[in-house]
Amino acid sequence: MKLTVSALILAGCALALPQTLRAQQWANPMTNCLSESYDPSNYNWLTYRNNCSEAVYVTVVARDGSSYSGSFGLRPGQKNGTGFTRSEVSRMGGMEAYACPYAYNPVDTSGDVINEPVSEFRCKRASDR
Repeated sequence: MKLTVSALILAGCALALPQTLRAQQWANPMTNCLSESYDPSNYNWLTYRNNCSEAVYVTVVARDGSSYSGSFGLRPGQKNGTGFTRSEVSRMGGMEAYACPYAYNPVDTSGDVINEPVSEFRCKRASDR
């Protein structure tokens, strides 16, 4: 009887393991950690700052659907400029920013990397971080 119970416990653990690994592939978005401003100490570029206590990975894209997109990591309290001034950002219709925990990439609902504005996104574990 002990062998049967042990076998059942091991089988249950084996079945639960893939579910656990799948759950770790995704994390909650952290866009609420970001603030944006035009930073006079950084050429008046549109700048994003991480206001949370955890590092984030940010993807920014132009709202007009042009080919501009970029990504960067931010430690807690760190800021980074996009390289675009207010007038340049205005010509692009603005910018959208998507933030995830640092070990994750912002992806669209199909799981593809974001390179144009999306209404919904999620955070998928990165293979390179």
